[in-house]
Amino acid sequence: MNRRSFLLSSVAALAQSAHEKSKPLHLKITGLKTFTVNVGSVNWVFCKVLTDQGLTTPVQIRL
Repeated sequence: MNRRSFLLSSVAALAQSAHEKSKPLHLKITGLKTFTVNVGSVNWVFCKVLTDQGLTTPVQIRL
């Protein structure tokens, strides 16, 4: 067994283990809020993604 095949088999085993332990989130997006911020001659657009489990994430959109 060479180093490359050893590393590939190790990574595959770790990925399989992580996949077996993971649980589905059943996450649904419930809303999307957008905010526009004028900075000089540029408009920045931000989105806030809302989910049914209370998770939110800010996202910056470049136009």
